[in-house]
Amino acid sequence: MGQTQQKRRAVLIVEDDAELRSLTAALFEDEQVDTIECESAEAALATLLIGGPEVAMILAEVRLRGVIDGSRLCRWPEHHDRISPGSEPI
Repeated sequence: MGQTQQKRRAVLIVEDDAELRSLTAALFEDEQVDTIECESAEAALATLLIGGPEVAMILAEVRLRGVIDGSRLCRWPEHHDRISPGSEPI
């Protein structure tokens, strides 16, 4: 019979400093998750809306530049279907 393919989940990393964003993503290289890197909350929301892997965790800088800060970003997707149930903002 066919094997059930395990659905990949991702960590969404939102940081406006490119070097820090890359270093943070490197922490997840050996894990069984993908990483999605965004430089702003607005880019992160666009990424969530266009689809891709299911997001298991959002790791966002609180003081992001732009209209939406990291705190507001982490509250936005509470009931959005691209976020795993039970996910917590970090």
